[in-house]
Amino acid sequence: MPWSDPAFVKARRFVERCQNWTGGADFDGSVDDGGFFFTPTNALQNKAGVARENPRRYRSYGSMTADGFRALFRLGHGLRSPRSTAAATWLRERFDPARPAGGYPPERETQRRSVFYYWSWSVSHAFMHLGDVERARTLAESVLRRQQKDGTWRNPATDLREDDPLVATPLAMSTLAVARFMVSGQWRTGFDASGKEKAP
Repeated sequence: MPWSDPAFVKARRFVERCQNWTGGADFDGSVDDGGFFFTPTNALQNKAGVARENPRRYRSYGSMTADGFRALFRLGHGLRSPRSTAAATWLRERFDPARPAGGYPPERETQRRSVFYYWSWSVSHAFMHLGDVERARTLAESVLRRQQKDGTWRNPATDLREDDPLVATPLAMSTLAVARFMVSGQWRTGFDASGKEKAP
């Protein structure tokens, strides 16, 4: 399917609308930082809330910037395109392995804590595209420190159901698998390309 296909064009237009980026010029006084938010049409779904500088725009935050960066890549923006570069810079400059990045206001800090494992999963894939081994390694170490004695992962914050180990554990394990691949070059899976189960 060519990049000019209407489905790609519409998807790309939506993703670009969710990026706080205008090619270097401020958008009505808002922060033009290259990060992403969830949607331009619903304040509640944007976990970091409305931009203080401009109530018509939303704050950039970590999980959506990682998602947005990966979406740009899959919609025809190269890793070195201006938009991709702006998003990658946002992720690298604000990266903290202990918590999702973003200018969350105090009343939305619960939202930040609630998305830790999803953010870890998404940003680990973004770092894989960028070849950023050191940040992926640091993130994996942070995730490993959170493992429970029974081997599972749970988030104390409940808003996104990451307190359920059936939600948090697969995200944590995938984050660790991506980091292992980046560090060692080993990509392990229970199935080969043919779908036949491998021996342990």
